[in-house]
Amino acid sequence: MQYAIDSSTLQDIADAIREKTGITGQIQVDMMADAIRSIGNSSSGGGEGSGSDDEDYFQLDAKLNGTYYPGVGVEGFNKVNVSVPTTVSLQSKSFTSNGSYSPDEGFNGFSNVVVDVESMDAILQSKSFTSNGSYSPDSGYDGFSNVVVNVPVAVFQSFTARANGTYRPQEGYDGFSGVVVDVPAAELQSKTFTSNGNYTPDAGYDGFSNIVIDVPQTGETDSSLIQSIIERTISVANFENITNVGANAFANCSSLTSATFPACTRIGTSAFQYCPSLASVDFPACTRIGNYAFQSCYSLTSVNCSVCESISVGTFAYCSSLTSVNFPVCTYIGGSAFASCTLLASISFPVCTYIGNYAFGRCISLTEVNFPACASIRTYAFQSCYSLTSVNFPACTIIESNAFRYCSSLTSVDFPNCTYIGSYGFSGCVNLISLYLTASRVCILYNSNAFTSTPIAGYTASAGQYGSIFVPQSLLASYRAAANWSFFSNRFVGI
Repeated sequence: MQYAIDSSTLQDIADAIREKTGITGQIQVDMMADAIRSIGNSSSGGGEGSGSDDEDYFQLDAKLNGTYYPGVGVEGFNKVNVSVPTTVSLQSKSFTSNGSYSPDEGFNGFSNVVVDVESMDAILQSKSFTSNGSYSPDSGYDGFSNVVVNVPVAVFQSFTARANGTYRPQEGYDGFSGVVVDVPAAELQSKTFTSNGNYTPDAGYDGFSNIVIDVPQTGETDSSLIQSIIERTISVANFENITNVGANAFANCSSLTSATFPACTRIGTSAFQYCPSLASVDFPACTRIGNYAFQSCYSLTSVNCSVCESISVGTFAYCSSLTSVNFPVCTYIGGSAFASCTLLASISFPVCTYIGNYAFGRCISLTEVNFPACASIRTYAFQSCYSLTSVNFPACTIIESNAFRYCSSLTSVDFPNCTYIGSYGFSGCVNLISLYLTASRVCILYNSNAFTSTPIAGYTASAGQYGSIFVPQSLLASYRAAANWSFFSNRFVGI
């Protein structure tokens, strides 16, 4: 038969145990049995000198705070104070994937957590982006929360293909991967024109879009004369009323011997180029002559252009029979204007202020030049004028590189206002023994090679003596110490 024990009876039992054992504090029901057994052990002589080899130990399972004593006759501890912390430091964690998790150090609340998130079949979304921007998934899709697209700006290339073939963009360009050009072959058209006018090709032809024909007006009605100009068979050109001779108008007229244009004021580019029989030209009213206008007129000996103000590039180049020219009002001479006029011995340009590159280069018969107004002599202007013995440039301030190179007959030159001499300016003037520089300040010498192979630089094989540089006495010391001039310090003479 089982009996139920009420709470007052349990309290009496607990008090009796405390009285017999000396235990203080509360005694749990599941502790009472062990406590009662310890009383029996104590009364049977379990203390010191009882003759037992094994000590009795008191086993205590304390689950509440308090002070605990061993039972009578039980050794192992005098008393135990139990203090269980009442405050638990809990830890909160968020888990985003399955796994086994433990609390961080210093936290209580759980010893191990295994997270098993139910697998979700995500509906992924695929998108193609062609421009920059910020994109979010459409409703009902998972897989990304936000996408920012930064598409580089394409660099396009434009080009014109003028021949058949396969073309690809140059490195660093986008816009096309390959272009195949297939231009149909042009069907060209040939026409012969006998009068001035505006011409377009016949239907179905390519090759030109528009042609304007400007045949020099003769002022005559002689159709045979017009035809001779067109066919380049004309021998004498004498036109009283023509004011402008166009480009290439008489070029390659191999039979042309003379040209007279009393009213003409302008001669166009290559107007008489390669007229090998042309011996005399008379243009008393012409003020400007174009590029190459009389180039390679090998028989030309007489030129009358008394009011001409400007002579352009290559105008009289290779006129190898020309011996003298006089241009009293000309102020400008273009590059190579008289180059390789190998018989040209005398020239007159009293007001010319500019001489272009190689203007008189290889005029090997030229003996004297006089340019009282010229301020600048450009590169190679008189190079290889082997017969040149006298030069007069009272206003010249700049002599550029190679200006008088290889003028082997020059013995003395005077430049009273020169302030600059370029590289190789007088190089190869093997007989130059006197150079006068009398300006009020030291002339700049770009490079000491300006006098290479001259007596000034110590070359005496031709002249048989050293050269001298004459400068103002007040500048003598300055010249000897100046950059590049110092190489010739012992050649200076003060005057």
